[in-house]
Amino acid sequence: MSAPELTLAFPLNFNAFSDQLSPTSLGGSVPDAGAPKPPLGPGEPGSTPGVAPDQTSSSERPRAILIPLSEVVSTEVEWLWRGAIAIGKLTLIAGDPGLGKSFVSLDLAARVSTGREWPGGSASEQEPASVLLIAAEDGHADTIKPRLMAAGADMNLIAIFDCPLDEHGKREWFDLRKHVPELEWAIKQRAGTKLIVIDPLTAYGGGVNERSQGAVREMLQPLADLAERLQVAVVLVGHTNKNDGAKAINKTTGSQAFVAIVRTAWLVTKDASDGARRLFLPIKNNLASDSEGFAFSIPDGTKVEWEPDPVYISADEALADENKARQEPGKLDDAIAFLRDTLSRGPIAANRVEELGEMRGLCKRTLSRAKAAEKIKSKRLITPTGVQSFWHLPGMAPSSIEECQGWQDESLTEQGSREEECQDHRPVFGGTLGTLAGGQGSQEEVVDDGPSDDIPF
Repeated sequence: MSAPELTLAFPLNFNAFSDQLSPTSLGGSVPDAGAPKPPLGPGEPGSTPGVAPDQTSSSERPRAILIPLSEVVSTEVEWLWRGAIAIGKLTLIAGDPGLGKSFVSLDLAARVSTGREWPGGSASEQEPASVLLIAAEDGHADTIKPRLMAAGADMNLIAIFDCPLDEHGKREWFDLRKHVPELEWAIKQRAGTKLIVIDPLTAYGGGVNERSQGAVREMLQPLADLAERLQVAVVLVGHTNKNDGAKAINKTTGSQAFVAIVRTAWLVTKDASDGARRLFLPIKNNLASDSEGFAFSIPDGTKVEWEPDPVYISADEALADENKARQEPGKLDDAIAFLRDTLSRGPIAANRVEELGEMRGLCKRTLSRAKAAEKIKSKRLITPTGVQSFWHLPGMAPSSIEECQGWQDESLTEQGSREEECQDHRPVFGGTLGTLAGGQGSQEEVVDDGPSDDIPF
């Protein structure tokens, strides 16, 4: 039988009985006001959602490492090659086999060992330093050393990390998943080491699933931690996949984690218009601008020769150029003919060539491809406003700005008597060409009105 319900016949004033209802009157005790209160459990009134209660037990293990940013000292990125390869970070160089990736990595090693300037003319920011090479595909005696010698390397500062040894002194294959401590030992044996080259990266993954982002990160994170801890730059050389039409960031073999974990990534690819010319272009750069690339060739098969001028074409554009060349062969032919004709009268400032080409409907990319196809050269000269690049045909390199000015003045008279295809002829250095009257072939007088405003002299 259930208990009968009780109904109050009068209102109950709790305030009047507060003393009688106190803990002491009920046989309890009054807690000390200074005593610590038990922590609120998650979900209890007064607790903060998502925040665990304070743990006061000194015996409980730490659950995480917290770093207050107030205790972090800000520093600037330290560069091995400014804007391209950072010290304490991972860098990736990717490309199809046979394009010169290993040549480039050895060229970089040679520059680090001697403190020489970097491609593009930027000065080295480091003293000559030691380099460690981990190379699986090339012979030490017949390939690596001859290439380094051709690149002018200091052999005393370059060593090959051949293999790790187990506790019994037995040789083992280097595995990034377990031999990073052995690599750290080797770095410390070579005082002043600033560069590690691992070529190719996939040879040292220990069979890791390259398509798994988690597995790739787990493999590379200890290496990234080592680079930061010892302040060395690590260059990883990898291959690209056969996914034609893919963006450059998706062209690296395996998971995108390879590109994600490195701070800078570079693509080595062919110039679509010149099979002997290679482009070294940024895929991504988390630490500096990614707008500038470089071009090189290996003319004698022994060392890299870098072009002096930067390349302003993106990795995606370079990968798409081969398809574009197949789709528009006439445009490239037009650009080649234009450059032959324009430069036959002497060197012209690069920006002026681009302006004249634009009048013909030729974009910068097409002109760049035509320049490479015709082996047209660039030379930097000092002008009153600074250093400027001039394009010239092979064998017609100028030795001074006065030569360029003189050649252009001479060519103006000749060109003024020729029938031009362009509807608008703008100044070329020291003169102005008249426009074709109504496009019928009649010509106005050539007027020499002094230096052109659009040429920075």
